[in-house]
Amino acid sequence: MSGRDRSAAHLAEAWRHAHGRKPHPGTAYREAVRAIEAAARPVIAPNDTTATLGKMIGELRGKPQLFETVFVDTTVIPLDVVRSMMALVWTNQLDRHGTDDERVPLHVSQEQAEAAVQTAVALVQWFRRGLVRRR
Repeated sequence: MSGRDRSAAHLAEAWRHAHGRKPHPGTAYREAVRAIEAAARPVIAPNDTTATLGKMIGELRGKPQLFETVFVDTTVIPLDVVRSMMALVWTNQLDRHGTDDERVPLHVSQEQAEAAVQTAVALVQWFRRGLVRRR
């Protein structure tokens, strides 16, 4: 969160809304998503200024040969882990859209928001430091 770019600003907001005096889980979660988008977009979709997290997940899935990580392929494929972390945050932001499905909660929980912020911290750091990059 110590950078001076947009991803750092979004992370700071996410952290404040997740861990501040008056937590607001929905805002924390939304800012975590924005932080990931801001850090990942220059790497995954440098020519698409409107690329969303979902679109970037699709790009990683569809063109994995364009990207690499500092991790070595062993029993897991590192890029799949990055994509899965992004997808985990993206698919669990349940209050992003309206739905008539009564089983879907109206709001994300405090625990979900905290988990999304922590995941965003790792992903933002990896993208900003070049630990996930284009080949």
